[in-house]
Amino acid sequence: MDEIEQWIQQIEAVIKSIMVKTEEIKLLQTIPKVGFILALVIATETDDINRFSCPEKLASYAGTTARVKASGGNVFLGQFDRTIIIISNRLLLREPTR
Repeated sequence: MDEIEQWIQQIEAVIKSIMVKTEEIKLLQTIPKVGFILALVIATETDDINRFSCPEKLASYAGTTARVKASGGNVFLGQFDRTIIIISNRLLLREPTR
């Protein structure tokens, strides 16, 4: 496992040396537990934040809200996308705070 961790650290070092620390990334890093790599992932995945008309639509796009299915006046709330939750939890636990 140590070998994999070293490999990940080497890749992260290369990413940090290539990527520019934009104002958007700096702003994302003000969120607790969001370091450079996680801020970069969020910025890359969301692209232009202005395309979301409200925070709820961003949360839905990110897969952090329950799925809603409605038919004939009946509303069914589904589960969260478990893959997104697992990945985001791992990133949050792994990411150093700056």
